[in-house]
Order: sequence, then C-alpha cells, then structure tokens
Amino acid sequence: MLDAALLDAMDRLCPFVRPTPTAPMGGLTVLFCGDFVQLAPVAGLGMFNGSVAFRAVVWKAFLGRRAVVLATAHRHHGDPSYLGLLKRLSRAELTKAAVLSLKSRAVAGVSPNDAVSLYATVDEARRHNQHRPGTPGTLLVTYVAKNRCERLTSEAARWVLYSLTPAPDSLVLCMNAVVLVVSNVYCNRKRVCSGCRGTVVAVQLAGGAQSEAEKLPIVEFKLQSGSLRLVVVSRTDFMAATVTGAAACRSSSHLSSYNPVRRQLPLVLCWVWQHGHTEAIWT
Repeated sequence: MLDAALLDAMDRLCPFVRPTPTAPMGGLTVLFCGDFVQLAPVAGLGMFNGSVAFRAVVWKAFLGRRAVVLATAHRHHGDPSYLGLLKRLSRAELTKAAVLSLKSRAVAGVSPNDAVSLYATVDEARRHNQHRPGTPGTLLVTYVAKNRCERLTSEAARWVLYSLTPAPDSLVLCMNAVVLVVSNVYCNRKRVCSGCRGTVVAVQLAGGAQSEAEKLPIVEFKLQSGSLRLVVVSRTDFMAATVTGAAACRSSSHLSSYNPVRRQLPLVLCWVWQHGHTEAIWT
C-alpha cells in the first residue's frame, strides 16, 4: 500500500540525513515486502494519487535487476489445485470450474450470526455492519462516546480519536447483535481478549443513582476451550497519543494534558470483518 509519491519523497529526503547523498535513499539498505495484488495505495490524500510503489522513479534505480521473486507457496504447495484457485482468485480470473468448486464448499443452514462476511476496507465493513439488524422489535440502545478533548478542539479530538483508536463515536446495539472486543480490559479476569467475537444476549441496568445508571450489554463469548462466558461490558478509556506541543515531547508527565481520551464500550459491530486488519474489523 506504499504510494509511489511517498517513496520518491523519502528518496529526496534521505540524502539530507545520510552520508551517501548520490545513492538511492541516501545509501540506506531498505527491505521491501508485500503483495501488489492485495490492497492498492489510498488515493486522494494530497500528493498521493494511489500509484503503486513500483511506478516510483527511485524504484528502478533502487532495485534494478536485484529483485528476488519468491515463487514457491510453501503453505499450500501440497495442494496444487487449491493453490491454483487462490492465484486465479487474487487476479480476479476465476474459471467456471473454480466458481463451482468454491460453491461446493458452501454450508447450508448457517445462522447469519455465525457467518462472517469479508470486505476489503474498513468503510465498506462499517456500512454493512450498520445496516445489519438484530432481533426485530427488540430494544435498541445507543452508546455515544464521551470524549475528553484536553487541549484540542472538540472536532480535532474527535478526528484524532476516530483515526487512532478503535472505539466508535456511536454504537447501536440490540439483542443478538454480533460484536467484537477491541480492548484487553477483560483478558485477565474473564479470558476475553481483544479480537474475541460474541453476541449480545441481554441488557442490564448498572451504575449508581437511577439518573446515572446506564443500560449495559451482556455479551456471550465462546472461548477457545469451547466454554461460554457471559460478560457485562462497561465503558473503558481509549487514549490517542498526539504530538501536539513541545511539552509533550520533553516529558511523559505532560502527555495526559495533550492526549484526547474517549470513554466508550470496548465493542464494535462484527457481522463483517475487514480483511487483513489486525483488529479484524472497526465499525
């Protein structure tokens, strides 16, 4: 996903800080790894137009004829039929036989809550999740994030928190909503870690006085051991580190005065997963 413009910009910058200004990337030894048939670079952000890295001016000078192509797929080398199907799928060149082969693996009678859809981007997955229903007619509960902006404006804090934390600005839950945990806050006590997928089975009123009480979801998780675990999920803090202000660079004791904090349920909707994302899906 490295944009060609960014790679060329790095090449122009490196000679100022490296001892070999006439060499590509200032003489740095750089290791490239990736797969050009997966996600393309993001376009439309300033100078970035979505051009792939191998179209950069420095690419040819940097790699020349020294590129090493790894052609053996060790994971699937024992099943050439499946490996061929995967290669054709990655190039969007599926044959009719390949399509029939994939359809033959479909499992009938799977509950929508048990089936996971895959999307290439977070935005596509988010749109899909927001339109998936729970149990018709059941109570909908909306959880609006409580942001602490610190020294940022409310809009700037909201943007930073949206960009740097998985906590949603607003989360709507109902019975049978499928959710994903995006924090390890329940890992030690409940063995429910970030990335665990569960289902909302009930809502419980919790908190202090009646005016301060909040309806919290009770989520059922299936652990790796096969056992089921019920967790009353409450709000937790998500901090987004910023680089605003010189004081934040000088001392960690000043960080809290610059970092916005979002207090929200550590959950996102998860009927859909964003393929390749470490958190599985933000929604």
